[in-house]
Amino acid sequence: MGVTLNTKSLNAEGLDIGTEVVASDVDKWVSGAYQRSRSTYGYVRSWRIDCSENNVTWANSAANSFQTTAKAGTAVNLTITDPPDYEVNLNVYIVGVDIAYESGAPAVRRFTVTCQEAPA
Repeated sequence: MGVTLNTKSLNAEGLDIGTEVVASDVDKWVSGAYQRSRSTYGYVRSWRIDCSENNVTWANSAANSFQTTAKAGTAVNLTITDPPDYEVNLNVYIVGVDIAYESGAPAVRRFTVTCQEAPA
């Protein structure tokens, strides 16, 4: 699986894809009976990408770069190629970066970056 986020090729070890439906429910009384109607406006997709870096300084770290991008709130390009099963190429917001260091392996940095689809 090839994953590129904001021009950085990632060592992706896992990928979770989510979809949140954006909708509203309205309670109504129609002809003497209760009804609930739903209006669906669309959905927002999200991706959680598990990655690792080995022997990368913090200044050159993708995780560090993604934290800076998330703070700025700018949209960046996400490209995932896993033919023939799954391919995506679109703009996303980085909405989270979680970082973990392994005990006994200080040169290995594991991080999860969470992206949310940006409006087209």
